[in-house]
Amino acid sequence: MFKDKNIVITGAAGGLGEEFVSQLHALGANIYSIVSPKSDISKISQYCKHVFRCDLSSQGEVQLFLKSDLFNDVDILINCAGLFYLKLLTQITAEDYSSMMNVNVYSPLALSILIFLRVPIVDLCGA
Repeated sequence: MFKDKNIVITGAAGGLGEEFVSQLHALGANIYSIVSPKSDISKISQYCKHVFRCDLSSQGEVQLFLKSDLFNDVDILINCAGLFYLKLLTQITAEDYSSMMNVNVYSPLALSILIFLRVPIVDLCGA
């Protein structure tokens, strides 16, 4: 089912994303990972066709990244990147809030729309 499928996984350097990388690679998928610039990729690099570093909290960086050729042949997108601050509500800054919204809402939406627009309608209908 996943053999030779091109799968993009955000947040692939840890947690659920890391598990998706290893499991889907074992099923024969071609994995393209998106990780934050400071992420340790030692656990996933062996399973990935390519690891891209992108700061998903920056809309400008995401916009530049979206222009890459990576998204021409994507079969599946798995959005696992997430950001939260364990702080009191009164301690969350506007910058914290903006970063969380960019990683948790804007980036997955922008990636999903871009990939959706490049998938032929026949594939979307399962025909």
